Amino acid sequence: MNTLDTKRILSNLATHDPAQLHLSAGFRNALGIALPLLVGTLTGHVSTAVVMAVGALVSGLAGLSGTIRQKLRTMTFAVLWIGLASFLGSVMAHSLLGIMIVTMASGFLAGMMVALSPQATQVGTLATIGLVIFSGFPATPYFAGIQTLLVIAGGLLQLILMITLALIVPKSTETDSVVAVIKALTDYIQHPTRQYDLTLSYALAMAEGQVSDSLISPRYRQYLWDVLRRIQHIRLLFVDQILETKVRDGTVALPMAPINVESVISGLHNVAQELRRKSQNHRLNRPTLRNNILGPRRLFHSSSSQSLIPSHPLSNQDNVTQAVDELVALAKWPADHILEDDSIVLDVPVEPIVEPILAMVTTLKANLTGHSAAFRHALRMAVILGFAVWLYGTLALPRGYWVPLTTLVILKPDFFSTVVRGVARVLGTIAGVVLASGLIALPFHPLLLTLSVLVVLAVGLYAVFSYNYTLFSAFMTAEIVVLLSFFDHLSPLKTVQERVIDTLMGTALALASYLLWPRWQRTSVPTAIADLVQSQRLYFQFLIMHCDSNILTLDQTAFYRLQIQLARTNALSSLNHVLSRRDKRPVDVEAASGLLTALHRFGEALQVFHTYCVQKSLRVPNNTNQAGQLIAMMESFVEMLEVIEQTLRTDPKHIPTTLVKRYLEQQPARVTNTWEAHEAMVAQALYAPIGTMIRMFPL
Repeated sequence: MNTLDTKRILSNLATHDPAQLHLSAGFRNALGIALPLLVGTLTGHVSTAVVMAVGALVSGLAGLSGTIRQKLRTMTFAVLWIGLASFLGSVMAHSLLGIMIVTMASGFLAGMMVALSPQATQVGTLATIGLVIFSGFPATPYFAGIQTLLVIAGGLLQLILMITLALIVPKSTETDSVVAVIKALTDYIQHPTRQYDLTLSYALAMAEGQVSDSLISPRYRQYLWDVLRRIQHIRLLFVDQILETKVRDGTVALPMAPINVESVISGLHNVAQELRRKSQNHRLNRPTLRNNILGPRRLFHSSSSQSLIPSHPLSNQDNVTQAVDELVALAKWPADHILEDDSIVLDVPVEPIVEPILAMVTTLKANLTGHSAAFRHALRMAVILGFAVWLYGTLALPRGYWVPLTTLVILKPDFFSTVVRGVARVLGTIAGVVLASGLIALPFHPLLLTLSVLVVLAVGLYAVFSYNYTLFSAFMTAEIVVLLSFFDHLSPLKTVQERVIDTLMGTALALASYLLWPRWQRTSVPTAIADLVQSQRLYFQFLIMHCDSNILTLDQTAFYRLQIQLARTNALSSLNHVLSRRDKRPVDVEAASGLLTALHRFGEALQVFHTYCVQKSLRVPNNTNQAGQLIAMMESFVEMLEVIEQTLRTDPKHIPTTLVKRYLEQQPARVTNTWEAHEAMVAQALYAPIGTMIRMFPL
């Protein structure tokens, strides 16, 4: 390992984000662990309380981010998975072959979670950790069933506490996400570069997801959605000015259109200030469970958009300053007006709470192929975990389950992340084992001290979860060591050496997996993104061809949607691989990230177009000609996607100026001023992300 690699590893070990240090979340989630431990101590059932604490620990980690509705879904999923894992781990622990099979199966599924999201990956990893730990404590099916119920009870207790605290002291997650969008828009107007454009796109996508997947009042959710829609309106106006300047002089200089930047920035600051005041209003941010959990699925409830696009087509005469003034006026609406105005049309999309689960199944199904980077990582994970279980079982290592546990935690899709995680895991484990062992070995009040240490460590691991992995590893390892000390019946001092050796063995296995089983990555980032563009273009063409068909169904589009999911997973994997190479990066990672964000938005726009094609009632008799004009515009969009795809494959360092000119010529505002709302909406939804793709070049 050269000096540069050593410096990179040390730099990553010390990397931390002060904004991600959440002490309040630490105390809140530690309460779910402290309560069963306190009750168990008072009633003399400490071992039972510790098992419940395991469920609460995993459930709390699964619910550290997102809206209440998102946390509810993720925590429930995590609780059920860890419950099943604890049962299988204890029952199958009597057979080495049996525990190998279930560990490999759970490890494979945890590896596949990288195709979904970091949160899903975390849940899969935690559940498999639970399976590995409980495999060290064999039990009959009867006692394993009781143990499973206790684990689930601990997780549900954490979930109930989360909802109760949210009702008493509501968090303003949704409002804060909208404020983050305003800040990103402000930065972008001041510095119209690709980096700030990407930040704004990401913030918009995050806010849209949180506002639409929320339990706050439907009226306030609609209000925030309207704010986001106006922000998108301002963004599109500003972006068009930048592109026109780019065509005129071949640069990406500040827009030449006459706008008062200081006035616009001042207005956006006022909007952010008004929304921050609303974030302190408990009436607005308190979750409402009735009629909000399941959420009826709305496709086109009104003439407004399901996506973050203006409810009317952009006009050439639209002015950024005027749009900001209208946004300021909207931001100043009082809370009473928002909650009591019956004239507000509720058209914000609210998906059923199970909808993301169905989407997860679709994504996993699409990645069950050797062409998927997620599948290849999952297969590597399963094989290495199976070997780790066989190794500690054959060698009869005391508490040898720490070998596969370590391998599971540090093995990542790319080699550099695995090395960094491995070093952090070793350092964190040694620190955690020594800390926990030293504290528990103190001679006075051992039980009371042990329970207090558990709570303190829980606060620490939740607080630094996203702050620094080395610290998190230390707190997490110490927490597990203390919890397991109730069942080891041995002084932790006697197990320090064994745990450190097991950790080193697990780390060595994870690193060796890349020597024996190299990463199958042969596709460059531009080519992988081009494949994603191609998959979306083919789906787009299919919709155009069959838009007037009476038999267009989701089943008919399933093949195209699966191909899109597979291409997206591979593109993200290629980008993450490049991100891990901080010394040599063949592409501009910010531009590549921006392209992927734009393609994600374009995919959502394709769903809007699909809905338009399916719901014939949206088209009134007098707009048949407009539907034809819309299809003609869509075909032009397809041709632009073809140019983008070919550019990515042949010369991603340049973007044809003719493409930019053609994009500007196809502005929906030039032809849709007299269109009906639905046709104009579909055109604008598909047009905007293509512009973002163009702005991300050169790659």
